Amino acid sequence: MMVHLHVYIGVSYIATHHSKDDSIGNGGYGIVLVDDNVLSKEIAGGYCSTTNARMYIMALIELVKHLDPVNTIEIYLNNGNILDTFNKGWLDKWNRNHYVKIKHSDLWRELYHLIQSRKLMLRY
Repeated sequence: MMVHLHVYIGVSYIATHHSKDDSIGNGGYGIVLVDDNVLSKEIAGGYCSTTNARMYIMALIELVKHLDPVNTIEIYLNNGNILDTFNKGWLDKWNRNHYVKIKHSDLWRELYHLIQSRKLMLRY
């Protein structure tokens, strides 16, 4: 059965000026699931010493964990790089190559294994 959920993912992080890498800082994500114009679930998390990219991948991991694996879910993303990772087959390639030289490989590996048992359609 196709389930149309509107999924809104917000990600933010604050880089500290005292860190070696200004792209690392405190961050968090928030996910809002809307089913038939009704709020059905909110999911949020936060971490220290993180990046915007890690927060987005972690948000997807938490989202997939909360989805019913029986349904086909359409997920609308506003992050072109994340969308390309799925639609251009990069994630499958990275998995075949054991995530060699891939940033955030720990998260991509976890997400890859989670989506194997689910039917997802990702759109921009």
